[in-house]
Amino acid sequence: MNYRTSLPTILLLILAAFVLTQGSCDDPEGARTPQRALIMFYNVENLFDTLNDPLTNDNQFLPGTDKDWNSERYWKKVNDISAVISKADSSALPDIVGLCEVENADVVGALANSNALKNGNYGIIHRDSPDARGIDVAVMFNRHAFELTSSSFYTVVLSDTARSQTRQVLYFTGLLHNEPMHFFVAHWPSRRGGAAESEHKRVQVAALIREKIDSIKGSDKDAAIIIMGDLNDHPTDRSVYEVLGAKENATKGDLVDLFYDEHIEKTGTYNYRGEWGVLDHFIVSSNLLNSSLRIRTSDASARIIDHEWLLYYDEDLDDTKPSRTFGGPNYYGGYSDHLPILLELEIK
Repeated sequence: MNYRTSLPTILLLILAAFVLTQGSCDDPEGARTPQRALIMFYNVENLFDTLNDPLTNDNQFLPGTDKDWNSERYWKKVNDISAVISKADSSALPDIVGLCEVENADVVGALANSNALKNGNYGIIHRDSPDARGIDVAVMFNRHAFELTSSSFYTVVLSDTARSQTRQVLYFTGLLHNEPMHFFVAHWPSRRGGAAESEHKRVQVAALIREKIDSIKGSDKDAAIIIMGDLNDHPTDRSVYEVLGAKENATKGDLVDLFYDEHIEKTGTYNYRGEWGVLDHFIVSSNLLNSSLRIRTSDASARIIDHEWLLYYDEDLDDTKPSRTFGGPNYYGGYSDHLPILLELEIK
């Protein structure tokens, strides 16, 4: 058998291999495997350290108080929340994690540096808010996947209320796998005192975010925007649907609530007296639902993380509920009273 091959033949083989490689990389039909990006949001139910902050009302979460908060319980909580984040997706850690009900930068750092998450190479965005209890919003972002370019915290001064300040709204921008993105992370005022009686507070925060979005779109009509947070209202409530303008699909408006259908179907992230509802939202600019764009998502790409181990069965309600850490002063040792949510983006 003759193993010798002429030089021209070798050159032709090299050229053919090069052409095939170039064709697969530059294929306009998307022959390359799309890249995934994972965005997560989680209300972690009062992740407090054990140290007294004289500037906030954190007295419930100190050793020797009625909740008997201590180092053992704190580190269990950190490790539990870290486990939830690390297991949100079976194949990868989230690229961006929005958080609410964290006390300070130290507790966020404890999450980021935990054994379960230390490979996420997470940077942190946080600022102490003027909230009376000292609970804040924050973000962890994978510094390999996301290049932060700016961050701002918007203070919301509520009118017609004794508690004039609430959690700040976090706005940040950057390149997610080289694609420019705008993000909002929010924790709107609670329904304490009644949903109708407290609605005006959430309307004010919704109006502020809507104003910021209009400003962004005024500069870049094609801006890719994601809003995530515990809004303490449902997709059909006035603050979300009318004031913020988050609709059920892209034909109705420039913002789409990806969990609108879940709310209609009576599923959700929070169970209040036996009724499930969507309080935790992913709301996206409608252009992200355009399948022709380089970065995109869909309703089906947003999901509520409802692993069985995050739930417990309430015999009184004959239903499951999120396995929470506390019920009043009673320590249950669970994860959170909210379920986390996860959004997958595809980047061609």
